Amino acid sequence: MEWTRAELAELGRLHGERYRSAQPFPHIVLDDFFAPEALALVHDEFPRLDAAGGHIKRYDDPNQLKLASSGEAQFGPHTRAFMHFLNSLPFLTFLFLIMETAIVFFAQQVLETAVSDSARLIMTGQAQTAKFTQDSFKTAVCARVKALFDCTGSMYVDVRTYTSFSGITSTVPLDANGKPVTTYQPGQPSDIVVVRLMYQWPITAPLVRMYLADASASTRLLVATAAFRNEPY
Repeated sequence: MEWTRAELAELGRLHGERYRSAQPFPHIVLDDFFAPEALALVHDEFPRLDAAGGHIKRYDDPNQLKLASSGEAQFGPHTRAFMHFLNSLPFLTFLFLIMETAIVFFAQQVLETAVSDSARLIMTGQAQTAKFTQDSFKTAVCARVKALFDCTGSMYVDVRTYTSFSGITSTVPLDANGKPVTTYQPGQPSDIVVVRLMYQWPITAPLVRMYLADASASTRLLVATAAFRNEPY
């Protein structure tokens, strides 16, 4: 119709959160998505499904009551073009973008909750008292997100101490292979600590990677951060 692939991709990015958070189930309503003039042409030539003809299928059972067409041979040129657009690559890319964006938003929120909960183990001194290592702290993190995240290789846990809150940097250090460089410094009582959880979330649809994935990658690095001062435990 009148939408380009770039315009549909932008719509997918803008409305992914609305789709994810809609109730009672994920859905979205886009007003005036199709040009009224194009819909009027489809309406004017759309075949009468209540008329007699072999192309009409009738469904009347406990699960459904409807009329349907068995093919597009009876469609006019505008209706046929409209149906083909709904199955076109730009439109399907748009749908994939909405769904993948919604999933990424959801995963980011789960990671944010996990870093908030896990950081309390360090802030209250529980991790230090129990002599947690980086691996044991990561195990505690993964226990909170195992239903959604694969912690075997894509989850990174970084814990660093700082001398001041103003000195905290938001930059994630990466190695030569693009993997986050991590350390484990839970600090002492009253130290300033930053806990970062990072996860390389896979972007499954190849056509969507150009919009959601990091540069030259098939994943998107999700980062959740908690900055705090340790309690005087």
